[in-house]
Amino acid sequence: MKALIKESNSILEKNILGKSLNEINQLLYATGFVISGRVGRIPKQRKRRNLHAKPNWQIRIEKQVEKMRGELSLMTEMLKDENNSKRSRKRNGITKKYKIKTREDLKTIMEILKMKIQAKAQRLRRYAKRSKQFNKNRLFNNDRKKFYRSLVMTR
Repeated sequence: MKALIKESNSILEKNILGKSLNEINQLLYATGFVISGRVGRIPKQRKRRNLHAKPNWQIRIEKQVEKMRGELSLMTEMLKDENNSKRSRKRNGITKKYKIKTREDLKTIMEILKMKIQAKAQRLRRYAKRSKQFNKNRLFNNDRKKFYRSLVMTR
């Protein structure tokens, strides 16, 4: 292993002169990767986050809204008084969760649930707007050229 390192160091000394810091860094990383591969210790590859993936807060709120919408649809079925044996378990769960005893309770809880869904949807819009604003501010501070290009692309 020491012989490999000495050999790679001598080769790198010849190739580093006149190169930028990024190129030197890439050469060193590639050399280390090759040496570790020959020794039998392959380093773990870096996990890259998908830039187009939704943030965790957005996924969490969307799941909550989806769950509430499902419960609301079950409540509308309950209001219609359709007795479906497939959904009886879920209906019992909803009646226990919201402590529904009468049809009036069901109607008030449905209205409350609708308001909660609207509030969550509004929160999602507000958070997304703030996140977009934050990213634009950060882009403006870090790379103005990219920022102005993104403004031209959005028009």
